[in-house]
Amino acid sequence: MYQLKPFGVYILDTVTGDPDSLARVERILAALDLPLGTARIFRADEAAEVIREVSAWVPDSGPAVPWQHQRALVFTRIRIDRTERAEPLQLAAGVSEASLRNVLGYLQLVRDTHAPADDERANMVCWNTQDFGVMHGCPHGCQYCGVGKSAKMTVIGTNLEEYMEKVVGPTIEAHPAQKCFRLLGWVADIATFEPEYGAFELFLAKLAEYKDRYGYFHTAGNNVDWIEDVPNRDRLIGVWSLTCKTGEEVIEPGSPTNAQRIEAARKCQSWGLPVRFKFKPTIPVRNWRQEYAQTIATIFRETTPESIGFCVLMWMT
Repeated sequence: MYQLKPFGVYILDTVTGDPDSLARVERILAALDLPLGTARIFRADEAAEVIREVSAWVPDSGPAVPWQHQRALVFTRIRIDRTERAEPLQLAAGVSEASLRNVLGYLQLVRDTHAPADDERANMVCWNTQDFGVMHGCPHGCQYCGVGKSAKMTVIGTNLEEYMEKVVGPTIEAHPAQKCFRLLGWVADIATFEPEYGAFELFLAKLAEYKDRYGYFHTAGNNVDWIEDVPNRDRLIGVWSLTCKTGEEVIEPGSPTNAQRIEAARKCQSWGLPVRFKFKPTIPVRNWRQEYAQTIATIFRETTPESIGFCVLMWMT
């Protein structure tokens, strides 16, 4: 996984009571050379205090560690069997409901992306898809992404075994027409936390229980060495978000260069993975035509992609 340098680590107390969840946290912290004892264990009624503490942090990028790699890590248990009406959130002054929901594990379980009713309101026609998410936040700092630009924490769901059984499996069975499923997280880049997180190993194992079902990761990173030995690799598709030279240097701080991302895709293709690329978004900086042309030339020099997508107007926040 990325060698992050979080300014703080926080663990919801219910995580420590689940051996699989706790082992997942310990693997991640060990990879970052952080003893478990350095983390703050907090109760649900202390969540607002944790959010205030995290929000008060003043980012300061050092010469070797971009501030985006210093965001706090908050480990939580995803609330799958929800009784929100019986357990209303205790809102607190100065704490957003969205942050509180994330920290307490009320992450969105499944997203019907491009649901027909939503597309009708937005005057779009797209093929909708059921997407999965177990994390909120990202170590990259893309300036067109509100979370990437300003968030101070990454919230990580830990009870993945339960999530795969109670959410992923039933969703696959409920949507037989969908063949490919995305494990995206919400404004997250889950692949950057592998293999210690172990999300994709579990995800691919679940997909392998069904005929002709596949999953893919969407990353702006280059952390792929774990893929070479991951079980059920034949069920995995790799998708990379790319930009131009100015984009990688100025607009996507905390991310690897385009060359590093394309090299990661080349590795994956050598291991048999289908690879795809997206310029998402395509950013019209000065000399953008020449810079994007250079990136595209590198793509075809190093790989044979299944597709290259372009998306221009989005995330204008």
